[in-house]
This record gives sequence, structure tokens and C-alpha cells, in this order.
Amino acid sequence: MTPQFVVDLPGGGGKRLAASYESYDRETGKSTFTAPAVKGGKDVYEYWDPVFSLGESGKEKVAQLLK
Repeated sequence: MTPQFVVDLPGGGGKRLAASYESYDRETGKSTFTAPAVKGGKDVYEYWDPVFSLGESGKEKVAQLLK
């Protein structure tokens, strides 16, 4: 049996299996999820990997996004 990891999405998205992402950017650590049972599945929820786990180019891109 393969272990399953759960992400608790901020902003009311609820808990989702980490493998159920819609998109994932390995450089910036940003994953996007939809929650079909929440608001008709129209909202997109974002989860970001911790900055310390990113490479230098990813840290720079995230820093630019936060400015």
C-alpha cells in the first residue's frame, strides 16, 4: 500500500490528497487544487511548499511574487 499525504488547504478548501493537485510548479513549490464539494468546485486553492525547501532560483521567484 502506498502512503497518502494530506494537505489542509488554506482559505476553506478543506483537506485534499497531496497527489490530487491540478498543477505543481517544482521551482516555486506552488500547487493548485480545486475542491469540487466547496462552492461548486469553481474556486482554486493554492498551497506553497516551505521557502527553505526551494532551490535558489525558486526562492528568488517567490521573493519577487511577494513584493
